[in-house]
Amino acid sequence: MSMLRTLRRYGFVKTAQIVAYRLAQRLIVLDITHLMILDANDVVAPAVRDGLTFDFLTPDEVYSLCKDGTNGLDTSLADRMSRHGDFCFAAFAKNRLAGYVWFAFDRVAPECNRAESLLTGVGISFPASMCFQYKGFVLLEFRGGQVYGHLMSRAAALLAGRNVTRVLSTADWVNFAAHKSCYRIGYRYLGLVWRFGYPRRMFTVTPKSPESLGIHFLSDSVDAERSSTVDSPLASALSGGRRGV
Repeated sequence: MSMLRTLRRYGFVKTAQIVAYRLAQRLIVLDITHLMILDANDVVAPAVRDGLTFDFLTPDEVYSLCKDGTNGLDTSLADRMSRHGDFCFAAFAKNRLAGYVWFAFDRVAPECNRAESLLTGVGISFPASMCFQYKGFVLLEFRGGQVYGHLMSRAAALLAGRNVTRVLSTADWVNFAAHKSCYRIGYRYLGLVWRFGYPRRMFTVTPKSPESLGIHFLSDSVDAERSSTVDSPLASALSGGRRGV
């Protein structure tokens, strides 16, 4: 996005924030993310939209959809689904993929929650009553129609029915579009997670309030493995064939 377009879209203050952040990232290793949480009972569902259908995706379907780069999927996600019992819930418009949300139910390894550099990874562990939203994606032609809101409202109801009542997620500090989409449907801000330094010496600063919810942060892959939570409460329910909603 050009600087002029960014300025028109976000205004001077946010544009200055983006510029300062990107400049700082050229000087040091730096990643700042919003940590957010969504309670199943607090989801703000958008108005009913005709023409959308919803369903789970199976690993085979994800592998097939990876062939089209516009879908924002890659084979590593399908591999995660097979290994960890991840949950991918999708919206379709006339049998065409419109968007999806991707959840994990075990701990989040640092290498899976990072910016471009592996050094920026911060692992997260959480109780069995929570899950982590790895990704929310709406195809370009369907954006602006609150597809993400519809996906999350239905997914939250399904998760709550299986005793998963809260969803964690992160978004880049200057991804203002993601912030707007998340807070519009009921996500709450929990604080900023900072990861910064140089290749030989990295630092992590995390908010304190999530600890009261059983959320803990890890910036070392070994520590993340040791803190692995119990198996996914949905792994057995979601393995196998597609399930209608």
